[in-house]
Amino acid sequence: MKIIRVVCTPDGVCREPGDIIERDFVPDESLTPAATRQEGGTVRAGRIEFARNAGQKPALAQESCTLIPRTVSRYVIQRKARTVVEKTADGEKSIVENAAETVTGNAYEGKLIFSIEEKERILGLGQHEDGMADYRNCIQHLYQNNMQIPMPVFLSDAGYGVLLDADCLMVYEERDNRITVTLDAVEQVAYYVIMADDLKDLVRGIRRLTGKADMLPKWAYGYIQSRERYQSQEQIRETAEAFWRRKIPVSCLVQDWQTWEEGSVYYDTIVRYIRLRYRLIPYIYSLAYRVWKEDAMIMRSLLFDYREDEKAAGVTDQYLFGDFLVCPVTFPMEYGPNSTPLNREKTREVYLPQGDGWYDYETKEYLEGGREWQAAAPVEKMPLYIRAGSILPVSNEGKTDLYHEQLSEEMELEVYGGKDGAFLCYLDSGNGYGYQRGEHAAIPISWEENTGELTLGAVEGSYPYPEGWRITLYTSRGNSTRELEYTGEETRISLR
Repeated sequence: MKIIRVVCTPDGVCREPGDIIERDFVPDESLTPAATRQEGGTVRAGRIEFARNAGQKPALAQESCTLIPRTVSRYVIQRKARTVVEKTADGEKSIVENAAETVTGNAYEGKLIFSIEEKERILGLGQHEDGMADYRNCIQHLYQNNMQIPMPVFLSDAGYGVLLDADCLMVYEERDNRITVTLDAVEQVAYYVIMADDLKDLVRGIRRLTGKADMLPKWAYGYIQSRERYQSQEQIRETAEAFWRRKIPVSCLVQDWQTWEEGSVYYDTIVRYIRLRYRLIPYIYSLAYRVWKEDAMIMRSLLFDYREDEKAAGVTDQYLFGDFLVCPVTFPMEYGPNSTPLNREKTREVYLPQGDGWYDYETKEYLEGGREWQAAAPVEKMPLYIRAGSILPVSNEGKTDLYHEQLSEEMELEVYGGKDGAFLCYLDSGNGYGYQRGEHAAIPISWEENTGELTLGAVEGSYPYPEGWRITLYTSRGNSTRELEYTGEETRISLR
């Protein structure tokens, strides 16, 4: 991995990195390209090429960086605001007619132009509700809004990432193999180019730049119910008591936007998947530790794991969650506009990436990878698959309280045969920063397909661990269950 800092400055002065960059970070290389001043005070820097190694073809090239002088203003409303409603592409907007503009300073509009290859895919830019996964041939406005979270970074499967060190509004646009990024108001244009062999290493580069992703308390990985709106504190308490009474796990109640449907197949489906979430908490919490420890990712595009599978790399409506392949239904299946019933098959197209076997997580049916078909997807079932070779620590105790959790006497494991596998089972108190000081139990677990043996390695850390383990092996021929006693030392068990 190599990280390069580039600063295009109007006055030859390189300013310090912004707040998003770790203070002790030192780039592998720093570049300040020569710039020429043009008429009107515009400053322009020319071409820079970026390659992973000397002599290689550039993976990315800056064609130009332009800084255009501009004023910075604020708007002051004179007396009472006078508004009108205008219809725009983003819906109806309220416009203040009597806001007076006051100039408060000077800055530059920055314009970066990169040239890229024709077939590469671009990911990143944050969370936007436009259904877009590959940012080719599109325009994206990066600004903070309700349910929109911009991130000034984009990654390419050609082996590079670009992180823009700026905290202003930006516009990203890609046309004809050129990426143009317009920065609204800056003193300089500064960015970092991360060069790496794959997307996972590019994400690790982002963590080097911006800092480690801390673990959240365990309850935060549970069900967070968000609803608009509770009328009183008493109503919130009554809702919490209703969850307890119905034995539905919940970790947090948020007064926001959500409806709670009752007495129907929708309610039953919601409850079933909440309970599945809590069954998987030991697995999810172990994944969260890897995010902090190894800069891993829990939720990611198929492109991260199946870059060489052209079909998988182009899938935009499925994603990986740990070793799960999640295939949500993102189109109307029951009702159309005006609650018009739809007469359509309750299925959706699913692609299982090649190179791995997969299990339907509900039925445990084994399926070969590299196939595409119409999977059953009624309201009560979302297509969900687990990769062969996966090892899942799970909870079968119906826990509803992750705040005051007690150590389980028994740990349950699900092992999915068909391929060698490994997993680090992680346990701690579920709160605080003890995980950074070794106050945990980390147990490496491995599965050998040829021998049919599962190995629990020696525990690392000072936190107590379960001594009883109930292990179920799933294969294409069925399943079997074994139990063992674990003392913290390396222990092997045959599951066949």
